[in-house]
Amino acid sequence: MTPWLIGILLALLIVAALWRSLGLRVWLLRKIFGGPGPGQGPADLESRKAALSIRRDLVYPSPDGDGRYDLYLPAGEGPFPVVVWVHGGAFVAGDKANVSNWAVMLAHAGYAVAALNYRWAPELAFPGQARQIQAALAALRAHPQLDVTRVALAGDSAGAYLALQAGLITVKPAFSAALGVSPALPPEALKALVLCCGCYRLIPHGRDFASRLLGRSVGWALFGRRDWAALPTAPLTDLISQVTSGLPPCYIADGNTGSFEEDGRALAAALEQAGVAAVTRFYGREAGAVGHEYQFDLLTPQGVETWEEALDFLHKFLP
Repeated sequence: MTPWLIGILLALLIVAALWRSLGLRVWLLRKIFGGPGPGQGPADLESRKAALSIRRDLVYPSPDGDGRYDLYLPAGEGPFPVVVWVHGGAFVAGDKANVSNWAVMLAHAGYAVAALNYRWAPELAFPGQARQIQAALAALRAHPQLDVTRVALAGDSAGAYLALQAGLITVKPAFSAALGVSPALPPEALKALVLCCGCYRLIPHGRDFASRLLGRSVGWALFGRRDWAALPTAPLTDLISQVTSGLPPCYIADGNTGSFEEDGRALAAALEQAGVAAVTRFYGREAGAVGHEYQFDLLTPQGVETWEEALDFLHKFLP
């Protein structure tokens, strides 16, 4: 997010807070985070897409309401290693179409990509989105062209949070039990996590005022209560405190302006302390303003750099 957009967000959320209306906050968040689309792709994106098999709006059954996903398959019979991508949108907005450019490029590089939709908050309360992602993973296990013994979970913004949450559900039984969400994959099937511009702690931890206000608003939407941070389950929303040595290698990237670099760095430090391999991409001020979700703009040096690093990471850990 650019500084002016953060300013608009702050002003609008302050107005919403004064009106004490969850509905208005969600409306404003959806206007801001509804998604500008998949960003700029490389010049040869269409030729890469033409070489793939793309199946849109496939259904995965879920007790929280059936979900849909788009499946991008490389040429050939497979089975292919799988990247499951969860889109962003502040938990209240966004769509699987917003990750289509990266999905095309990953599939062209040899990976099957499942881009998931999930029900937004407040229509579905915490941890309903986590249950839906596990339901999607269960459905993918039945697909004959997917090698579900080789899976990477990936996401951007709120989707990065949900991807990390799904990873913890997979490898940490105590966390899964506390959430009440059963894993769909065996731990050994999860080979990697790719996390872009994610917020990994909903309860504020010393971040700037706009980020704290955003976290409080998202938490209210997810839990349906203004005082959600006092609920017994609220500490489970701090994923950094849940980091365990059982997690697979992680790629973590974030911009330096209007995003969640503080959370990304804190997650990387927690992974290092737990002995989990992590590759990181953060930007100093000398890079200029590198905003939220910058990785989807592949006409910028930073977007290209992050794409190339993420692909190298997957080639190493999801061969």
